[in-house]
Amino acid sequence: MPAAATGATSAVVCAAGDVSCKVREWNAGTTVTELTATCYACDSNGATCTKDNSDDTGASGTKGVARWVSANTFTFKQDGTASTDVLGVKDVAYRPNSQNAFGRFYYKPSTSQTLYAGSTIAYTFGSQTFGTGAICQVFTSSGTAPSMTHSDLVNKCVISGSSVTVTMAKDSTANFHVQITGMDAWLASSTNKVAAGSVILFSGSSAVQSVDTDATKQYAMAVVGTTATSSNTPLATMTAVVARALVNVMDVGMVSFTITPKGADWGSDGLAYISFPTYYNPNIGEMMRCALYDTKAKADGERLYCNVAWDYTLRVMGPSTAQKKDAAFELRVYGVSMNLHASAGNFGVGLTNATYWASDKKLTEFKAAADTTTGVWGGALTIDVTSISLSSNNLRASTDITVAFKLPVTSNTVMAASDFVAM
Repeated sequence: MPAAATGATSAVVCAAGDVSCKVREWNAGTTVTELTATCYACDSNGATCTKDNSDDTGASGTKGVARWVSANTFTFKQDGTASTDVLGVKDVAYRPNSQNAFGRFYYKPSTSQTLYAGSTIAYTFGSQTFGTGAICQVFTSSGTAPSMTHSDLVNKCVISGSSVTVTMAKDSTANFHVQITGMDAWLASSTNKVAAGSVILFSGSSAVQSVDTDATKQYAMAVVGTTATSSNTPLATMTAVVARALVNVMDVGMVSFTITPKGADWGSDGLAYISFPTYYNPNIGEMMRCALYDTKAKADGERLYCNVAWDYTLRVMGPSTAQKKDAAFELRVYGVSMNLHASAGNFGVGLTNATYWASDKKLTEFKAAADTTTGVWGGALTIDVTSISLSSNNLRASTDITVAFKLPVTSNTVMAASDFVAM
């Protein structure tokens, strides 16, 4: 065979009893496009098998089976050099897939390396920045997206600028999704290639795998375009104003969004995706309910179905009666956990319709809306309940419950028309 790499042999000997074995020797120096080889065989009981042994028919233990003849050769041809196993990435997505919107970013590492506790996988995602408030989470995989179950394969995730580095918690393959929430707006930048990345197996050692240096083979993230997988630029002329009815830290209260759509009516096929700043609870609150508020009657109108789409993001389904474009409507979210923050962040308020979201995962309109001032440590005094009575004591019968109570005088908060007593 041609000259092999340093330390390799120019002959491959199959194990005794085998009738086939593989040649995986790459040449040293220039590329060889043809490999010329000869073959011979000895009795499997022999201790050795060389071309000379194969010609020996008399000595015990080295009896030749197929004699070596130098003129009998065969040729393997190739055209290229040895391929290099590179670090890849897959399932890269931003939801919603709309430029300048707030949401979540996720991806799954793609590496053939067996990883060990302490091994790291790092990527740089083009010019996309994540911001100082971004939160990194690692979930088990559910198809091509993160599941709702946290993975125990990673014990550390560090975000720095456009780079994300995860550290393995145990020996394993990279079977997990990394998700980032509370990040900067999606840039859909033209500088979108995942052009840098590495796998380091042990602390202090060199990378054993890196992202392909060929730009044509590097992963390209979504940019603004007209296809279903490209990003769009949602209408930015809508308005959104935030108000809170309660500021007491660790209490639950109401957050209202006064929204004026500009692109289209928001009706029964509509969806709203509202991203909360990450100083709120990841689940936003407890036993939440959403409703359109009738500002003239000063009472809740139609109840709307809402749920947490992913951490820090609320999904609200549209009303049966369409809210007209160019006219403001107030969406109230009750049961939100109040908080204390050093500086007010921004809510991301996006509108879309169910059909467009199902096919493209994009918004039609988006606006960032500033939060109000921080909460306070304090709450109203306890309510003084003076009596409770039932209209009927019969088991399984309906009854009216009458409760008499006194509201305390507030010392650090002011009671408003939107306050309520719950039992």
